[in-house]
Amino acid sequence: MQKENVILASDMELNVVNFKGVQKQNIKFAESEGKILNMNVLNNNLVMWTSNNYLRLFDISRREVKQVGVTRRFENSQGALG
Repeated sequence: MQKENVILASDMELNVVNFKGVQKQNIKFAESEGKILNMNVLNNNLVMWTSNNYLRLFDISRREVKQVGVTRRFENSQGALG
């Protein structure tokens, strides 16, 4: 939850909805990135990682969720992140 929004992750997309359940924003992940495994929020930042070791960082302080930087892959990782 962030201010007046709820952020939901499902398989390969991120949905931002209000408390009435109305979708305000949808961010899709590429199939090559894999499914979203987990996410963590610290202050106004949201980090999400996927089954194929991709990491995305978002700024959630604005009206719309905005990705910060580029999607990164951890190629030397031992197994899935998280």
